[in-house]
Amino acid sequence: MSVSGLKAELKFLASIFDKNHERFCIISWKLDELHCWFLPPPQGPPGSPHSPPPPLTLHCNITESYPSSSPIWFVDSDDPNLTSVLEHLEDDNFPFDPPFVQVVLPVLSGGDVII
Repeated sequence: MSVSGLKAELKFLASIFDKNHERFCIISWKLDELHCWFLPPPQGPPGSPHSPPPPLTLHCNITESYPSSSPIWFVDSDDPNLTSVLEHLEDDNFPFDPPFVQVVLPVLSGGDVII
């Protein structure tokens, strides 16, 4: 999915689950962060004096597990050249195609070069 596609999906979800939704609310979002609430159903029968339970807050971000600089695929671009490079990196044989294997294989085989 492209970055612009991800933005469109997040905007769409935020429009459906706005702050007035009865069960799930998206409070804020960014490409790498989501802050939302799950609102549990009220306790007790309808009309009872019980106060509603507090919302369950969920704050997710990917920045803690990602490197300090953005990965190459995390750019706000739909440039076809960039897309073709990323598609090559997602190939089923990657990273086992040369030249990556030529560099990693000696390390993986205990230092012996196996051809």
